[in-house]
Amino acid sequence: MAGAVLLDPDVAALDALAIVLGHGDGSRLFRALKRDRLLCTEVQASCYTPVDPGLTIVGLTLKPEQVEDAVREALRQVYATRAAEVTDEELSLACRLIESEAVYQRETVQGQARKLGFYESSASGIEFEAQYLARVAALTPGIVREAGERRIDPGAAVACAILPEGDGIDSEGLSTLLLEAEEAARKAPRAPPSPRPPEKREPIRFAEPRTGPLLREPLPGGGALLVKEERAVPLVALRAVWPGGLRAESDADCGVNMLLARLAAKGTRSRGAIELAREFEAMGGSIGGNSGRNSFGVRAEMLSRHLERGFELFAECIAEPSFAPPEVERERKLQLDELRSREDNPAGVAFQLFSETLYRKHPYRFDTLGTEESISRLGPSHLAAYRERRYSPGRAVLSVVGDVDPAQVQRLASKHFGAHRSGPAVELRPPEEERPASPRRVVKKLAKAQAHLVVGFLGARLSDPLRWPLEVLSAVLSGQGGRLFVELRDKRSLAYSVTSFSMEGVDPGSFAVYIGCGPEKVTESLEGIRHELERCRQSPPTPAELDRARTHLIGTHAISLQRNSARAAVYAFDEAYGLGADFSSRFAEHVGAVTSADVLAAAQQVLDPRGEVIALVAPEGAIPSELS
Repeated sequence: MAGAVLLDPDVAALDALAIVLGHGDGSRLFRALKRDRLLCTEVQASCYTPVDPGLTIVGLTLKPEQVEDAVREALRQVYATRAAEVTDEELSLACRLIESEAVYQRETVQGQARKLGFYESSASGIEFEAQYLARVAALTPGIVREAGERRIDPGAAVACAILPEGDGIDSEGLSTLLLEAEEAARKAPRAPPSPRPPEKREPIRFAEPRTGPLLREPLPGGGALLVKEERAVPLVALRAVWPGGLRAESDADCGVNMLLARLAAKGTRSRGAIELAREFEAMGGSIGGNSGRNSFGVRAEMLSRHLERGFELFAECIAEPSFAPPEVERERKLQLDELRSREDNPAGVAFQLFSETLYRKHPYRFDTLGTEESISRLGPSHLAAYRERRYSPGRAVLSVVGDVDPAQVQRLASKHFGAHRSGPAVELRPPEEERPASPRRVVKKLAKAQAHLVVGFLGARLSDPLRWPLEVLSAVLSGQGGRLFVELRDKRSLAYSVTSFSMEGVDPGSFAVYIGCGPEKVTESLEGIRHELERCRQSPPTPAELDRARTHLIGTHAISLQRNSARAAVYAFDEAYGLGADFSSRFAEHVGAVTSADVLAAAQQVLDPRGEVIALVAPEGAIPSELS
């Protein structure tokens, strides 16, 4: 649908309307399409407002057979905002989110530079943000509806869909849906306007920038509290982390941690998922779960003035998850849908095949989403018992970073976590994976236009000194100035994309090279990768390569830790993995100490052709004879 130009007074109202429609779990489109009817796996709404007229966009990810019902309902929800005003609560949440987003953008130098450059080049000057936020502060439900009536014209709607060949709906069907929705919108009665004035909200205040030391305090239940005062922006990030994740799974319950993460903010004994989502949105924040190869956790972020309430709800989600049957069934179905759509991402299929082939005993071989059989067995009682056994609140590593008073955080942690006593820790002892004694191969045939090849080896632990030269080796190989890009893409035109990675774990991880190439170039690509790996085994990187790699790693690491949420996560993970909360502060020291001889020795130790593992996803006829 046609949008506004950047300097149009309607822009603030349209941005607020897009948030009401499609931002977060409490939005209209999320509730109507995803939560209530499971018509899609993803939904979002946004406004694109460049210098010239832009667009108001609604996007859906869904099954082909759901397109008709989903598009019909999405159009109904969008056009309803023309007939009736958004509620005071919806508008208040939208305005708070817009205002808080302006704060989040100040966390990084990229965010600040991007804003200043955009305002100066396209928005008449750097004072644009203040003018825009003043318009946001003046919004009323009536103003938002009037902007929607002007800009969301049912007669100007455009629909497009990317679908499997011969599946779902055709262009004529989409046109029919648009015409039906337009007719219904024209006939819809217009609710009378309300005379309500703009809401008076407390302005966001910035404190004097200040940073404090990283503090660590043990918790009575066996966990730890980490606090880092960072007063550059009025935000605070919270993390609770436990060792676990994929390492704690088996064939019978793989996928359980991902499902627990999806349910982390889907209701407690005292409040439901929508109430939780709205409370955090009102605080300019969010809450959710996360699960990876080595850990499980809960994360939250908010404006720092809401720390007391935010910490209380954060602790409630950790200590009192409800696992309500409807929520469990909904999230389980969505996880199954994601699992069944894996083949839509053939590169991801190649990486999963690589893991399954490299690891024969260790749980790193599992898909984080699980299997259809294992997920189908996970009911509310199983989830509750698993979480109680593995992730006791008292054993959490709590990490709090941001505009906070450490004494206040310590008081809150004592209040909400001090009473939790834990039984003996459930020790994780997954089977130790041995380095392959001979090469391993796996091939999956998919009728895709591109082939995806992974060549890799068993790698290092997070605690292993070997990880540092391996990270430098990966940096020598990858990136636009790296050997793989220059040799395989620039000089030989073999690759659409090519990279390497060193993925360490609490247990031995992996070192691998990935290439996406045309099906006719698989044999030559494999030969090229092997040639570059042999070069790594035969001779050390040049001084220039070593310097570039070390500088790149140190710089990207520093850039990655600009946000409070990133620092809170790193401190918590490193503490939970037994490395120490301040481990990341020595990253530059470790990388800077790596020599060319170290890199050569690591390559000779890890890149042993006898332990080579190859995973290939390619169409019929593209499989090299040695992999057939």
